[in-house]
Amino acid sequence: MKRYGILFIFLFLSGNELLASHISGGEMSYEYLGPGSITLGRYKYRVTLKLYRDCNAPVGSAQLDDFVTFTLYKAVSFDLVRNIKGIAGSEIKLSYKIPDDPCISDEIESTVCFQTRTYSTIIDDVPPNLMGYIVAYQRCCRVGGMRNIISNNVGAIMPTYRGFIFPALKPIPAPFLQATILF
Repeated sequence: MKRYGILFIFLFLSGNELLASHISGGEMSYEYLGPGSITLGRYKYRVTLKLYRDCNAPVGSAQLDDFVTFTLYKAVSFDLVRNIKGIAGSEIKLSYKIPDDPCISDEIESTVCFQTRTYSTIIDDVPPNLMGYIVAYQRCCRVGGMRNIISNNVGAIMPTYRGFIFPALKPIPAPFLQATILF
């Protein structure tokens, strides 16, 4: 039996030139692996984060980190359960857009490229919680000059990727999808 939760976030900028110097987006998912292996009555999950960055970002732009930290919170109360530090990223892969949109010239569409890096870890010995959990990754900071965020200090607003782990009260027979957009 497996449980899946997926969070998919993409941030798009518009304008004459695309000069993304931040992480472009990402997705976070988890898989229920069954009973925990440390303490009876607890659970085990695999949590995966995949981040995207523009291949053509200017020099000095945000990089895809070698290591990240996931934080596990109790849902509703937001009490900190634990930080999982030192989660190593995979090798960076390049993903290219294949021109297939008749509304966008092939010349422009073929320049779309993302670097992707995946981070995955197993979180074991998670106690039962009737409200579930939130697993999150947060990174400092957004770049200045973003037009889709209203703030006097955009650089201090941090992008957050999170997933909601449903309470393991009874088995869910099929995979499920849960998506939330957060800024």
